[in-house]
Amino acid sequence: MIKKPQNKIDTLSLIKKTNDIFVGVLDFQELAQKAVNLLPKDLGIESCTIFSYDKKRERLIQKAMSYAKIPRDSQTLLEKFLKNEIPIECSENYSVRAVKEKKLLYSHNLHNFTKPNLNEKESTSLQKIYRIKITAAVPILTKDGIAGAIGFGISKEALSDKEKKAIWLFADQVGLAMSNVLAHKNIVRRYEESIVPKSAKPKPEPLFRFTLRLTDDIEQYLAWKTNNSKQSKAEFLREVIKNEMIKKDEKYKKY
Repeated sequence: MIKKPQNKIDTLSLIKKTNDIFVGVLDFQELAQKAVNLLPKDLGIESCTIFSYDKKRERLIQKAMSYAKIPRDSQTLLEKFLKNEIPIECSENYSVRAVKEKKLLYSHNLHNFTKPNLNEKESTSLQKIYRIKITAAVPILTKDGIAGAIGFGISKEALSDKEKKAIWLFADQVGLAMSNVLAHKNIVRRYEESIVPKSAKPKPEPLFRFTLRLTDDIEQYLAWKTNNSKQSKAEFLREVIKNEMIKKDEKYKKY
């Protein structure tokens, strides 16, 4: 009996290749696509899908996928599964559980990963078409928490400890690269905020006309105070009333 050659997992080689591919990538979509294109070739995994975690909408959203082969009769089911988002409240989904529990989860039943987008019959059909024996999911962890999840379709009956470690290692590499993407976005956002002037709160326009009779000494003081300034006498009086009287009048504040 001739044994088929198995793909050997070289940890150092995997680290080097992922670093080389991810270096300089500052966009999550590009990062995700490069990641899924790398994984099947290096670990012998049949399929790989990367989801981002939308915290505001509380959903896992498919960002990139890679399959060794895509049979024509699976296209409709595949699109149905990937087109729909996975609500984070769907705790029966193993990808969601992997994110919530922050651990690697795998199952021989694909339906554990396709809920609620596919029913059990559709999931079984898709699993047979792709000849997937094991489906696994692992969270993408960054310095700021969960960034998403990676799903794997595997044609083997079981995962060795070395293969599990390789999957975690790959997810860690994606997480580190994702941290750089998020850090870059924050730097760009802070820079844009620093160069875009914030709209100053407009001063309320005086709407009420008020006639005030002044003595000579008050008129002389106002003339001296506003001389060579950009304020008129009326503007100066309004500022004094607002800043020196209204703001400091504790009884008025309680009124």
